[in-house]
Amino acid sequence: MAELKSLLDGDQRRALELEVETLANDGYGEDELRDYVKGFKEGYVNKSLKGLAGKVIQGVTLGYGDELKGAVRSTFTGNSRLYETAKARGQLARAGTDNPGTSAGLEIAGSIAPSVLGGVGIARALGPAAGFLGNIGRGVTAGA
Repeated sequence: MAELKSLLDGDQRRALELEVETLANDGYGEDELRDYVKGFKEGYVNKSLKGLAGKVIQGVTLGYGDELKGAVRSTFTGNSRLYETAKARGQLARAGTDNPGTSAGLEIAGSIAPSVLGGVGIARALGPAAGFLGNIGRGVTAGA
C-alpha cells in the first residue's frame, strides 16, 4: 500500500484509507483488504478513458456504477467483487485527477440524463391526453 500511497494526493490517500478502514470494520479480512487495495491500484495506475466513461455511469446510476461494474465483471473475470469494485474506483479516481473539470461535467451530465429522458417520456405519455383535453376545452367554448 505504501507504493500506492505515493501515487495519490493527500485527499485521495485519506479516502482510500477510510474505505479500507470501513471494510475492516465491516468484517473483511486481511486478504480481502489487500485484494481491494490491489484492485484500486490497478485501476488507478492504468490510465485509460474507462474512468471518464465510468463518471457518466456513476451519474446515471446515482453513484452505484462502480459497485454494479464490480459485481458484473467479477462474474466474468474470476476476480472477487471487491477487487473489481476497487479497480473501477481506481479508474474513477484517476479520471478525476487527470481531468477534474471534464470528470465532474460527465458525472453531472450522467445524472441529468435520466431526468431529461424521464421528462420526455412523461411528455409523450401526456401529449395525447393534453390534445384530448384541449379538444374538450375548445368544444365547451364553442358550445357556450
